[in-house]
Order: sequence, then structure tokens, then C-alpha cells
Amino acid sequence: MPIAIEIPSEVERALDDYAAANAMSSRQHAIASILSAYLEQSGHLGRTPEHGTRPEDLTTANDD
Repeated sequence: MPIAIEIPSEVERALDDYAAANAMSSRQHAIASILSAYLEQSGHLGRTPEHGTRPEDLTTANDD
């Protein structure tokens, strides 16, 4: 979904640097990446489930 925002020129430069450092093709990709990471870390965006046995479920029977 396209969203138009006005950002300061120093933020534009930072986005361009971030995009280049992470092999992204545009500021839009950089913004989406930054927002997704932030929202995931803050618990607002679903995380991918982890694999394996949860620590509280470990026993000598499943200790491989």
C-alpha cells in the first residue's frame, strides 16, 4: 500500500545508506524492512515460530 510522507533530507540519506548496505533496491524496501523489524521486536508483528523443544519441556528422555 503506497503511503506518502515527508521526511528530512538527513533521513533520506540514512535510508539510502541503509538500503545500499543491505543490498536493497529502494528507500521503500528500506523503510519496509526497518518498520517490520521494529514492529516484530516490539511484539506488534507476529514472529515466526521457533523450532525445537522449549526449555521447560526438556527432560533426560529427550536430551539428544
